[in-house]
Amino acid sequence: VMLHGRLSLLVVLGVVVLLASCAGSRETKQPALAQIQVEAEMTDWGQSTVQVAQLPSPVEEPIHLLETSQGLAIPTPCQLDPADPSRLYFVVSGSTMQGEKRTYELLDGAAKTPPLPAVTDDGRNLSLLLRGKEVLRYNYTPVPPPDPGIDPVQTRDAYIHPVKTPAGRVVTDDFPPDHLHQRGIFMAWTKTLFQGRKPDFWNLGDGTGTVRFKEFRKVFQGPVFAGFQAVQEHVDLSAPQGEEVALTELWDVRVWRLGLGADYFLFDLDSIQQCATDSPLILPEYLYGGLAFRGARSWTPDVLQVLTSSGKDRTSGDGSREDWCQFQGAIQGHLAGVAVFGDPHNFRAPQPLRIHPEVPYFAFAPMRLGEMRIEPGKPYHSHFRFVVYDGQMSPEAVRSHWLDFTTPMKVTVLGQSE
Repeated sequence: VMLHGRLSLLVVLGVVVLLASCAGSRETKQPALAQIQVEAEMTDWGQSTVQVAQLPSPVEEPIHLLETSQGLAIPTPCQLDPADPSRLYFVVSGSTMQGEKRTYELLDGAAKTPPLPAVTDDGRNLSLLLRGKEVLRYNYTPVPPPDPGIDPVQTRDAYIHPVKTPAGRVVTDDFPPDHLHQRGIFMAWTKTLFQGRKPDFWNLGDGTGTVRFKEFRKVFQGPVFAGFQAVQEHVDLSAPQGEEVALTELWDVRVWRLGLGADYFLFDLDSIQQCATDSPLILPEYLYGGLAFRGARSWTPDVLQVLTSSGKDRTSGDGSREDWCQFQGAIQGHLAGVAVFGDPHNFRAPQPLRIHPEVPYFAFAPMRLGEMRIEPGKPYHSHFRFVVYDGQMSPEAVRSHWLDFTTPMKVTVLGQSE
């Protein structure tokens, strides 16, 4: 599977490969596999993770990176993309002022920094951790209702819950009594047409559709990110033969390394949906569907603060086309929140939001603008970023994260030593 080029924290504007090696001395005697320069062209930068979209020649791990700016040799976390080893990610630490350039050397050998992001598997759920703290849990085995009085049709897997802040506060919900089918972070279509039938993959209680986990394509961890690729199926339960898979979906979820001082977690979810048969999935215009977030149960209307990228609130933001949506409010007496960003390259971006007027949930719902179709042979891509934090996050800080997501540093591969 060729993964989406937008999986990085910062989408690279361009990579220039020069055939000649760079002149100048190095602090290490070991020949460099590549020399890399980053430049803060657009603005000042804090701690960031950068993508080198294409290394000049094949590279295999183990590798490590040294920052050589100003004659130094500082170990810098780096990691190859598990789906495309010609793509390199690394962490730019500290601050980089606008116009400043920083240089790095990629070298053979084991990394000088420990693999901080990690993955654990208890046989039912996959957890992604940073510095020993759980960031999120992917439920890959069916989760039954917590109450025997709830219809077993609400059982499902292939969703993320819980999602936690660095202080351990859970910002998602599972089996909320008012909408049992809204489960943490999930992606499903509601009003559909498939082979003449109308399966609903969102409202599980209808019994006409569901989304389920099939297999892991990859599970990975390293100094820069940890995550997984999971194959999911959108299943039509109303088919004459009992069920038929309408869509297969690949989720690529990555938790990114952050420094010790960060008071937030950051992760990406990239989705690739493809038709599983020769039949398209038709999505008529409808109020909700797509990538959804169900927030903490304590976020009642009098507690929850909602803000969108255009400055709208819970009421005015419903139906508005937005780059991001922020939820924050008290959880067990402490403020916490989440901001979710939709990639500007997503279909019909900025996508319309569905923000529920009474319960803490929202969705990026592109079908609100009119009918859409997922056609055979034409994969449907979506990419989203989540920033989960303790306390309050100002609109200016959220916009700064949006800039990190959408506006990259300039990255240049300067050359390769003989």
